[in-house]
Order: sequence, then structure tokens, then C-alpha cells
Amino acid sequence: MAKTKPAAKADRKLTGRELLESVSKEHQYKMVALDDLGVPGSVKVRSLTGGEYASIMARQFRTEGDDGKVVTRNFDGHTVRMVRAGLCNEDGTQMYTEDEEDRVARFPADVLIRLSGEIQELTAPETTTAERAENLK
Repeated sequence: MAKTKPAAKADRKLTGRELLESVSKEHQYKMVALDDLGVPGSVKVRSLTGGEYASIMARQFRTEGDDGKVVTRNFDGHTVRMVRAGLCNEDGTQMYTEDEEDRVARFPADVLIRLSGEIQELTAPETTTAERAENLK
């Protein structure tokens, strides 16, 4: 069971506009060194937006019934999609488009795993992979 943090005491209820303004934030960025994996140099990665993350996660699970029980888990391509979405140029723009996902799929597995982990940490730093999976049930 996922651990949850105690809810912060709310001073007042936020309006929809106030909520949107308070949660809007810039991407978080990080340079990731890959020298130890045989790739000379570093690349820049960024956190994902909620929409990007939801799109990637939605492709992994199929649910059925009123209770939303997960009936299919398909992790095929998950890491590639995560890296493709979070890998960016120096100016913060995405390095690869969705149409170029096949190029990212040709990266060595250890590079994909390292980059995916860094992107996930930037996106949801206070949750573990197990907690993220639990929250999808």
C-alpha cells in the first residue's frame, strides 16, 4: 500500500483559477552525465507535464467495468516514450518528436533506463515507481 503524506491544513478553499495559477510551474531541468555508460558527455532532461505523463501512462493500462479494474498492463515502449518526452535540447525544447520515437528506441537499454529514471525523479520527486503504479489502480 502506498504511503501518503498527511494533508496540509487548508486555510481556505481555492477557486479553479487560483488552483491553476498555484500549480503552474516551469519544467525542472537536469544535465545527466552518461560517460560511465560509454556515451561521452551529458544530455539535458526535463520534467513532464501532467498531460504528457498521463498520456504515457494511459497507453500502459486498459481497464474494464464500473470499478475500473486494470485488465491489461502493457509496458511495451514505456521507457522509450518517457525518454522521448523528457529529453531536450539546450534551450529546453524537445529533442525528438513523437514521429522520431523509433530513433530513441535504438538507444542502449542502460542509457534509456538511466534517462527514464532521471525524468521520473524530476516529474514526481516524492513518489516511488511502486507508489505511482499504486495510484493508477
